[in-house]
Amino acid sequence: MTGTLHVAGAMDLFVDTLVTDATSAHSLSSVHMLTTGAEGVYIHDETKTSSVFLESTNFSDGVALDAHHHLVLLDDTLMVWDGTWLRESPLQALMPLPAESVVGHDSHLWLMGGGQLFHHTEGSLSAVSIDDRADVRMMVPSNDAQCAVMAPFLMVLDGFGGTVSLLDHRPELIATSMTFDSDGFLWLADGSSHLTRRAPNGDWGALEADEVVEAVYGNPSAPDIWLRTESATLHHRDGQFHTVEVPSGDWVGVDPLGRLLLLTTDGLQRVAVRRSVGVSGILAHAQLDEAVTLGFAPTGADSVSSLEVWVGTEALAVDSAMGTAELDPISLAPGNHLLRMAVDGPEGTTITDLPFTTGELPDATWDDDIDPIMQEHCSRCHGDAAAIPLHTADLWRLNIDRILTEVVSQDMPLGGPYLSDDELDLVRGWQAGGFQ
Repeated sequence: MTGTLHVAGAMDLFVDTLVTDATSAHSLSSVHMLTTGAEGVYIHDETKTSSVFLESTNFSDGVALDAHHHLVLLDDTLMVWDGTWLRESPLQALMPLPAESVVGHDSHLWLMGGGQLFHHTEGSLSAVSIDDRADVRMMVPSNDAQCAVMAPFLMVLDGFGGTVSLLDHRPELIATSMTFDSDGFLWLADGSSHLTRRAPNGDWGALEADEVVEAVYGNPSAPDIWLRTESATLHHRDGQFHTVEVPSGDWVGVDPLGRLLLLTTDGLQRVAVRRSVGVSGILAHAQLDEAVTLGFAPTGADSVSSLEVWVGTEALAVDSAMGTAELDPISLAPGNHLLRMAVDGPEGTTITDLPFTTGELPDATWDDDIDPIMQEHCSRCHGDAAAIPLHTADLWRLNIDRILTEVVSQDMPLGGPYLSDDELDLVRGWQAGGFQ
């Protein structure tokens, strides 16, 4: 199905300069950036406004394994940075070929080397057999177990359960750029005026722009999509496209909060449509078992007048000089919680939410526990014919992070009744137990 790409109008932006002397960059998390400078490779921590020198070499890729460990590819060597030490990753010894790229997250890593694809999960690395003639040229991960690859045409793979399966393939589609968003949609540009999109249920559609779509950028943890056309930049969120004016420069990626990263004459710059807050010390949907120090990095920090942080209705004491707060799970009841950050600026107050869990979670299965929750709370709007169907276990698994974010914040179900604490625990328990 092909439609027309409609643009709703212009939007204002926040532009931050993160590093002035960067020549290349890659986002590891909402506050950590891998950059190359005059001396070599650095990890920039925005919450500490500092950069740590790693090696006098070049980087190819990097991913956040958890809140404290990052996997980085320096030249062709896989290394782990824990905030203090840089060590060779155990993955390095498992790779039969030098790694050229690594994407994904701790549960599902996808690696490319010598034109071949590899999948790592639960401590095991396996070669992915696609086609004897396949030559993997590009790969992008979802926020779950999927990966889209160009080899040389498009294939969508799923690594759930440790065995990689082919979900979809389009021999006629040769993408020049592609990305997943946090809703599980796969967006593709092919150098024409067509913008192609694959829905989580496998349905395909296309939008026709007024001119050539040169590139599409996004992040599987964010709902934001950025398009570069021949004469304009467009931003998509919540079903609408808006024109935006961004600095002139090379696009290098989008961070987990949906902010566009650019290399300009002023250095590494970040462009955002809202004043979200990056957090160090914890990742979204994490299981928090011990006390952590949280660091906060608001977008457009120079014009922030105040930052307040809560867990539920309890305010955390924020050290305004350091931009940090202590979070101890021992003071929280077991279950699901929401870290809420409110930033005041000239435009008003902006809220950023980060869900997390404490304590033991119950065992749960789809048939006995989750399907009844879906039938009661979700089936009316998210059945098999809906724009975003969520009527099967596979669709819930593929969209679990987005579902949890929406139901914990009570943005969904629309108008209620909302999930109880016990129901939320069952959903998290189902996720933690491997989606049985």
